[in-house]
Amino acid sequence: MRKIFIKDGEKRYFIQLDEIYLIESLENYTRLFFQGTKALQRRSLRQWEEMLDQTIFFRINRTEIINIHYIQELNRTSAGKLEVKLKTGELLEVSNRQAVKLKNINRI
Repeated sequence: MRKIFIKDGEKRYFIQLDEIYLIESLENYTRLFFQGTKALQRRSLRQWEEMLDQTIFFRINRTEIINIHYIQELNRTSAGKLEVKLKTGELLEVSNRQAVKLKNINRI
């Protein structure tokens, strides 16, 4: 698996891409979640999408990309939306358009 070097202020990390379990958009930045750590990056969600392995990383909505290997559960909310629970505890809502694609992924 490929490794990347990231810098967040004074902190520096050399991480394997498959250790990233969530990437969230924050306007012109993105926040990476990995190994119980968060790091801010000046890179768009679109840039991450182009760089990451599409068989492992899936964009669940306009602001979040997840690593499908960290999915613990898929549930329907009371409002009928699809919700992903990651092994790390995060509950994330999947957009209606992406919900169809996510359900069609064989690995889940």
